[in-house]
Amino acid sequence: MRRRWAALLTATALTGAALVLGNTAPADAAPDGISQVKPYTGGAYVAMGDSRASGTHQTPTLGYYLGCLRSADSYPEMLRKKLQPALFTDTSCAGATSANLWSTPQRTNVYPRPAQIEQVPAGAQLLTISIGGNDMQWGAILAKCLVSRSGEDRNCRGDAALNARVDQRIAAMDRATRSALSAIRAKQPKAQIVMVGLGGFIGERGCFPTVPLPDGDAAWMRDVFQKANTTLRAVAESIDGSFIDVQNLSEGRDACAKTGAWYEGQTNEAGTLRWHFNHRGSTEIATLIERVIIR
Repeated sequence: MRRRWAALLTATALTGAALVLGNTAPADAAPDGISQVKPYTGGAYVAMGDSRASGTHQTPTLGYYLGCLRSADSYPEMLRKKLQPALFTDTSCAGATSANLWSTPQRTNVYPRPAQIEQVPAGAQLLTISIGGNDMQWGAILAKCLVSRSGEDRNCRGDAALNARVDQRIAAMDRATRSALSAIRAKQPKAQIVMVGLGGFIGERGCFPTVPLPDGDAAWMRDVFQKANTTLRAVAESIDGSFIDVQNLSEGRDACAKTGAWYEGQTNEAGTLRWHFNHRGSTEIATLIERVIIR
């Protein structure tokens, strides 16, 4: 029976937004076109990716001190507690690029880490992946737009050169993530792969000093992430994976939210990462991933 697991999940209890997951064209399919991906039955779960997967740093683990800044407050750790897998492997590492997932060791401030794919056990049933942000260098883009005082405006939205640079960086991210996920799928043809998108920490408006952006550039930066997520969704679908659109799902829960925020902002809590998930955000992302797992 052909497995076409495009799904639409409405997360009204969390955000009132819709989560669109999709995988319509298996990358490593059997000759008759039937997907090889299998239901999850409690087997090995592997968390891969960059700092959005490695965590918030508030509760550091051994992986934190070994250079990857892994935290027990991360969404993979939250998901592990929910799933109780037979084996859990966390390969995530802050600063990782797509190349570090499959082809290139990653340098850290402690020692080089092997490509993450080398740590994935054979026969893994579930992989979650957060990647692409360091490929597109969103941090450098955002830094050009941040203001030092309320009322200031760097007008990134009107900067033609910067907009062209954004398009170039997203195109580079597309190429890099496609290579990485294709390699991972080739090694794990039966695993369910769930890709977590970018952004979400910026709403349609800024809020100095937590999100020091004028409203126009806040909306522009949100659009930058929307373009990036459209690309990442297509990458996930190309290897028969699912995609979690964290930006749309966390609408109203950005760093400016007075209550219930899922993210830290520029004025982050001590011991956490700016512009990353907080404890609540990690918990909610784990819940969203759990809901899309095919059993």
